[in-house]
Amino acid sequence: MSLDLNSTAAQIESMVVDLQARQGERVRRVESAFIALNEFQLDRYLDISNESQGGRYRIVPEILEHPSSVYKPDLPPGNFRVVSSDGSHIEVDRHLAVRCFLINVGVSALTYGDYPNATLYSVPRLYAAQEDLVISEIATGRQQSIEGAVLGAKRAVAEVSILAEEASGLDSNTPSIYLVDGSLVMMGLVGHGYHDFVLRELIEDGFIKSMNHIRDFSENRSFGLASYISMPAHSDVVNALNVTGCVYPIKDSNLRCDNSSFSTNPCEKCISGVLDRDIFWKLLKPGERSSVFGVNSPVVENHYLGTGITFFYVNVGTEIGRVEMPSWVSDNRSSLDLVHSLIVDQCERGRGYPVALMEAHEQAVVGVSDRRNFVQLVEQVLHKKGSDVYTSEKARSKRLRWL
Repeated sequence: MSLDLNSTAAQIESMVVDLQARQGERVRRVESAFIALNEFQLDRYLDISNESQGGRYRIVPEILEHPSSVYKPDLPPGNFRVVSSDGSHIEVDRHLAVRCFLINVGVSALTYGDYPNATLYSVPRLYAAQEDLVISEIATGRQQSIEGAVLGAKRAVAEVSILAEEASGLDSNTPSIYLVDGSLVMMGLVGHGYHDFVLRELIEDGFIKSMNHIRDFSENRSFGLASYISMPAHSDVVNALNVTGCVYPIKDSNLRCDNSSFSTNPCEKCISGVLDRDIFWKLLKPGERSSVFGVNSPVVENHYLGTGITFFYVNVGTEIGRVEMPSWVSDNRSSLDLVHSLIVDQCERGRGYPVALMEAHEQAVVGVSDRRNFVQLVEQVLHKKGSDVYTSEKARSKRLRWL
């Protein structure tokens, strides 16, 4: 046994005791945040946001209506369609016989109403050619290997791209929403020093191009595109509450307040240790959603080609979920209401999580045995074609047990 469970259990018990001791303070902070939400001064917030001119307050959302607003869901239409995609991948492994990676995108297209139907499938794609393993800038000869966060972004592009293909094949006016898991803001590429040509290919020529294709197709249709985030760890709205409650002048608050969190802020009115979902759990009843907020992010401003990203929080009965949409969805009230009602319906069918996303995940997942079989298949084909099969001794040692 590799893990000493007896030693670990003692540490877990100590952790739980510590959490219980801090629970009372956490409840107090959530209550303070809830009061601040209801007392939120929208006019003051807008003035502060304008005056800050891109300082600390860029981390807070765009707020156009009072954040304590609550909206009930419409009843789902009699006939509707929910299409979801999710992805998984096998990264380049330097211990393998050949450099390659694989992206597997799962799709579920569920039709409800008079003619119910379910289409489930996956699309695996292997990338092994030299030009497939890097992103290149022809003018300068610079290259970026596709691995880590870049591979994650390429997978996100593939997920939205396949939804665009599905949208193009829709031959009816059935009300439809298209869903992905996770955020529509490609924050994984931020802060890693990637060159602009990498961001252009992945975001502008990939992610946004596919989203805009869906947008163009959705005109004059009952249609929506969104992402669903389960157990969101965001604090955008909490940060907005701190902006209006801060006792320091704007010119001083940028120096006194922590840019990433407010846990070290000496201001007594500061709300720390609270997430957005904590507040909206108190505010929203099952099925209800919050007002719509706008994402303020340099990556959206610089690379989303004028397409804004918005979000709302929704009580799906078992948790507070975060739903993100392109601005062209939230700007259309009928599309916004459709996304709201169908996500609530999907979560009811999926016992707390959109059933279409669950099915897409099942199609996409690449398990441990799949990865092992993939490696073996690569080596078998190399051997069959007469190519030498090289692997590292480390990789070989993992397949053999000596004791």
